[in-house]
Amino acid sequence: MSEVRSQKSEVRVFLFPVFYFLFFVFIGCQSGGGFQDIALVKQAKGKLRQIRNALEEYKLDYGTYPAEGSDLKVKLAPYLSKLFYFTGEETSEYTRITLGAQNNLNQIRNVLSKCSMIKDPEVKEIFDDIQESLKLHEAVLDGKEEEISSVSTELSKLQKVLDGLKPLELKDLKQDSLVNVASLIIASVETSIPSFQGEALKRLENIKNTFKCYKADLLGKKLNGKKELYSPQGELAALREITDSLSILPLQELIDSYYELKSGIDYCDFLLTIQRDIEERASKLVSMLDAKMPEAKRAAIVVQAEASLRKMADVIRDHRREKGRFPEQGVNLDSILHPYFVETTMSGEQIDRWVDALSWFNSGPLYKTDNPDMGFMLEAQVNNLARTPIFIKVRIENKWDEVISAFSGLPTYKTPDSTQTYFIKARANDTGLTWVTERPPK
Repeated sequence: MSEVRSQKSEVRVFLFPVFYFLFFVFIGCQSGGGFQDIALVKQAKGKLRQIRNALEEYKLDYGTYPAEGSDLKVKLAPYLSKLFYFTGEETSEYTRITLGAQNNLNQIRNVLSKCSMIKDPEVKEIFDDIQESLKLHEAVLDGKEEEISSVSTELSKLQKVLDGLKPLELKDLKQDSLVNVASLIIASVETSIPSFQGEALKRLENIKNTFKCYKADLLGKKLNGKKELYSPQGELAALREITDSLSILPLQELIDSYYELKSGIDYCDFLLTIQRDIEERASKLVSMLDAKMPEAKRAAIVVQAEASLRKMADVIRDHRREKGRFPEQGVNLDSILHPYFVETTMSGEQIDRWVDALSWFNSGPLYKTDNPDMGFMLEAQVNNLARTPIFIKVRIENKWDEVISAFSGLPTYKTPDSTQTYFIKARANDTGLTWVTERPPK
């Protein structure tokens, strides 16, 4: 007993300093240090790494790092800046309307997709007509002038044709036939059993017991005891290897007939599923689409016009990358934009889409800028009855102040040789004001 007490005492002596240490770590975490400080130091390191990356991009462009004493906020502005696009709230609403109708179209397609597997030629013809109608609806949402009719009419035709196929009645008939065939298979096996023995007999018993289970399921009955199911085709294949195949040919034909009927029942279930999907889902979705399309058609033109204007804004953004700033006010905008709308095909043929791009506008685009270094705005009127005004405003924001907000004070930048190296450090915002540093990557 004394040895046990001695061992427990040693354990207490060992664990006490561990708990003591963990207690003070926990208190430190709760009082503003610990995990919070770790996060602040990690954030500072990440922001300083952004500055390092900007310095490397600067050197790629100018062949040297900024000189010591440079205003890094100014020098690194092109590399720490972000481009922001702004559009009117009304335009966003037009986009929402168009996307809502497009979503409806996609849902209708998904619900009706199984119809492509229906064998009936009349169903296939109506389904193809619905697909064509949905394509026309999609073309309208792309801003094209297409004559569209309601999908509801074609959907009603599809429902009538499916009803005419009478899948439920057909399923009941096939199910009765399936019970009869299962009974014939069981009887055929029982008749054949006296002629077989050993492994062949075992295979026949497996087939008989399996079809007894199938028949019970079809009749909604339960067999006493647990029955193991086998693959009838697999058992027949085994029988062929150990006995005369001609003797089991009638059984083979009955089993083939059973699975053909089973396939027919599965097809009826498939038709019933489609009928239910059309009744419960497709009809509602089509009604929603019919209600949305007039407004979506009007909205689509505005959305496509804005897409054309945005592409032009992207071209002007690329111009800044090449020239260092946006075009000046009063520039010949066509000379800048037009070349970007000329496509060259694989065969070398040139296709000019500039006229198509302008066709979305009743007037414009009009280019405005107060400061080519900071941003611009494109304005236009949509080529619709309302002459809807649209615009895209592009603004550059220098993220320097956001980056250095992770530091307690400005970073310190030193470069003994600006062609080769530099050293930059800053204090994090943690309680210990931890130094974080960066140098050029090796």
